[in-house]
Amino acid sequence: MEDSIALRKAPFTFDFWLGWIGLVVFMLFLQLWQLQAPLSYSQSGLASGEIWRLVSAHFVHLSWPHVWLNVAGLSVCGLLNPKIFRLKLLAQLAFLSLGISILLWQFNHEVSQYVGFSGVLYGLFLLALWPLREDLFSLLMLVGIFFWALWQWKFGVPAAEQKLIGGQVISIAHLYGLGLAAVWIMFEAYLNKRH
Repeated sequence: MEDSIALRKAPFTFDFWLGWIGLVVFMLFLQLWQLQAPLSYSQSGLASGEIWRLVSAHFVHLSWPHVWLNVAGLSVCGLLNPKIFRLKLLAQLAFLSLGISILLWQFNHEVSQYVGFSGVLYGLFLLALWPLREDLFSLLMLVGIFFWALWQWKFGVPAAEQKLIGGQVISIAHLYGLGLAAVWIMFEAYLNKRH
């Protein structure tokens, strides 16, 4: 329990500011230059060999409110556990974004287009909160995030939210993000056990 509280009280280090500011500025830059068309997940684009879309799609957004919602979520994630913004964040971002896109490509043929950071963000929340799980607040947050993702997938996303962001929310991407983050956690645990 003391370890989880210590993690939450971790100082906002240079790594935190570099990671948070870098990611936010990158997403804002892509939105400002309206690069959705060449960077979005697109089945036809992927079929033509445009494989960068597997990763880039998660950093472009439908609208400014869509970007700001994800920036707010990223900020909350960092406030809950500032240590999420470490060097391995780059590997986690690549793993989550690539994994979500591959899963959409393989199992969700009805999704012809996709943009947005929320699937990756759900995964980051799990990665940020898992080390803090002995703390009741963090555990309740984890349970809440999991059930909210399930609720959205089963019953849909509120129409007001979809209107706000300017398009349909692909809620299965949230579950994929959580599942891939769980795989990351299990793989890290396996590596730590071996050493």
